[in-house]
Amino acid sequence: MNRLFFLFSSCLLMALAVSGCPGRKSDPANPAYDYVAEGRGTWISRARGTDWDSTMAALKDAGFNMVFPNMCTGGAAFYPSEFLPMKGERDELRLCCEAARRHGIEVHVWRINWFMAGCPDSFATAMEQAGRIQYSYQGKRNAQVARDNGYTQEQDWLCPSHPENRKLEMDAMLELVKKYDVDGVHFDYMRYGWPEMCYCSNCRENFQEKTGLVVDKWPEEV
Repeated sequence: MNRLFFLFSSCLLMALAVSGCPGRKSDPANPAYDYVAEGRGTWISRARGTDWDSTMAALKDAGFNMVFPNMCTGGAAFYPSEFLPMKGERDELRLCCEAARRHGIEVHVWRINWFMAGCPDSFATAMEQAGRIQYSYQGKRNAQVARDNGYTQEQDWLCPSHPENRKLEMDAMLELVKKYDVDGVHFDYMRYGWPEMCYCSNCRENFQEKTGLVVDKWPEEV
């Protein structure tokens, strides 16, 4: 299953001209549209401990010109971050970018939004205690709902309704382009974890404020 998914995703990315359309005319008034390329890329889902130079060399030989390495989630980063807990001891993003430049390959960082995959227990506990994670209408957390639906998922998701969560997302995404010479940032999981999300206390406050309604039985009455 994982192999088939990888092959499908690689072929999909190879088929997409993610940075432009071949033959498109440039616009002198807007330099942002002057860049035209055919995107031949692949996701790299496991950044930690990767031999970046040999990886980039192999991709270059195979005709790839872009990589989408998963470097951060809603609760962890594979590089020193001011906003997210760091996993590992190496700055994987710096090593990745340096190797990619040597082989003429673009780096579009794959960021997993909201989902705190790989985060340390201390971070997850702090987010829970601060009321910043998603809950279903049954009061279940995302990990439990995922298991109920046959998926393996151990971490929680941050709720987009919480202002501190939105600030964290913004800070984490801007940090990528401010501190590293990346060609782009690929957003993934920019959504709620499941259709039945979210009914956290912050969502309740927002709902009552925007509708002017007072909900005594939450979320049953909703």
